[in-house]
Amino acid sequence: LQVLCIDSLDRILLGGVIRSEPTRTQYACIRLTSEGKIDPSFQRLSMSDGSVNSIAIDSLGRIYIGGSFDTIGGIRRVGVARLNPNGDVDETFDVRLDSGSWVTAVATQGGNGVLVQRRYSHYGDTIPRLRRYSFQGFVDTTFVTKLDYGDLISIAPNGKLYTTRQVQTRTLFVGRVELK
Repeated sequence: LQVLCIDSLDRILLGGVIRSEPTRTQYACIRLTSEGKIDPSFQRLSMSDGSVNSIAIDSLGRIYIGGSFDTIGGIRRVGVARLNPNGDVDETFDVRLDSGSWVTAVATQGGNGVLVQRRYSHYGDTIPRLRRYSFQGFVDTTFVTKLDYGDLISIAPNGKLYTTRQVQTRTLFVGRVELK
C-alpha cells in the first residue's frame, strides 16, 4: 500500500499495488468501512501493471486516483482517473495524458478543479509537471504557476498549495505556493 485517504463517512480508501491471490489480479484501490472491513458496495476495479500513488476526494464524493497505470477497470485512463463514489470509473472524466505518464499526486481545489502533479514521461517533455484540470477533464488555461518541481502536493484549508520534493538522498524540500 502506498496511499490512504479518509472520506466524509470515515471510510478508508487504500491504493498502491493491491493483488488478490491466487489469481494475482491487481486492483487500483479498495475501500474499507469505518470498522475496517472491506466495503462490498465499492467496486474493486482491476488495473494494468502499475500503482496508485495518490487519492483525493471532491465535495461530491468522487474519487481521483493518480499513479502509473494505463487502464482501470478495462477503460483506458493514463495516470489519472476519476471514480464514482461506488468505485466505478467515471467515463465522463479523462485528462488524456500520454501513455507512460506517471502521476505522483492529485488534489482537488474546491470548485476550481483538480490539480495533477506528474513526473516527466520522457526527456524533452514540454508539458508542465503541475496542471489544473476542470472537473470535465480539460486543461485549465487560466492556471499559471512557475512551480515545476515536486512529487507530493496538498491543498491546505486556507487554499494554499504545499509541495515536497527530495532534492538529495537526505534533503527534503517543502514549498508553499499561492493559488488562484
